[in-house]
Amino acid sequence: VLQRAEALRREQPSRSINKLMSILENEGVDTEALAERTLARQLARLGATKERLKKGAGSHQRWEQDFANDLWQGDTSHGVWLRDPQNPKKVKKTKLIVFIDDASRVCPHAEFYFDEQLPSLVDCFGKALLKRGKPCRMLFDNAWIYHSTTLASMSAELGIEISFCRPRAPQGKGKVERFIRTVQESFFNEAARANVEDLSELNKLFQGWLAKEYHNRKHSELGTTPLERWKTDIQRISLVTNEELRRALLLRVKRMVQPNTSTVSIEGRDYQLSTHFAGQEVEVRWNPEFIDTVEVWQFGERVEVAALFK
Repeated sequence: VLQRAEALRREQPSRSINKLMSILENEGVDTEALAERTLARQLARLGATKERLKKGAGSHQRWEQDFANDLWQGDTSHGVWLRDPQNPKKVKKTKLIVFIDDASRVCPHAEFYFDEQLPSLVDCFGKALLKRGKPCRMLFDNAWIYHSTTLASMSAELGIEISFCRPRAPQGKGKVERFIRTVQESFFNEAARANVEDLSELNKLFQGWLAKEYHNRKHSELGTTPLERWKTDIQRISLVTNEELRRALLLRVKRMVQPNTSTVSIEGRDYQLSTHFAGQEVEVRWNPEFIDTVEVWQFGERVEVAALFK
């Protein structure tokens, strides 16, 4: 009887003890001498409680990648409080944006910002790429910021795959969460003692902490320091140049070139193309911070740089 009750509970963890008893009776099992409290106690002994089965206890095994840059985990968290640069009489909480290499536990880059919006994420990601090369894959939770088309196109341009944790199951990125906890337990106290006043000073202190206290301290699971573990795979690292990063950060959209004027319109601005593109479809790529020119691409190649029509 207990074996059947356990099977029914594991089949559908939300079934109550009362429901299990009812199913057993409908299947012709004599439950006259079986008390509900006894059944509940025995199922708990077997690890078949509703709470344990719903959480999937034991189903998430520890794992790590074989080589550095096989996978980066990314996340954000609340940071320390600083004076608000817009209103020095008030304080404002910072946000910590983090990337962690799964195999070595090296932090390619992490930085405090006053927000966790897309420009801050892209800035942090770009700095990580220039420091530690490009990962084969990145793993994020399902926060909206990680689903942006900008991050997707940037990663596609560099040949980086993006993966996401299953909804309501973020256990796969435990290493980055553990790193964040280390920062909170160690660096936050150091920042408080240093009486940090502004964001630049905070990040300068934080980068020093990363280099001295984190990367060069023996990691309990690795048996060596994150930096030494990283160096064992240094020959496998694929570096990213400034030019590759610049191209990856360009926004892009397909446009039909005006047949009469040979212009394309981007965010209300017109750009002049050569006349032989009139009436053709092109892909326009541009940096939103530098709007005087745009790149014109066709069939996967850059064919022209078009100037703002004035």
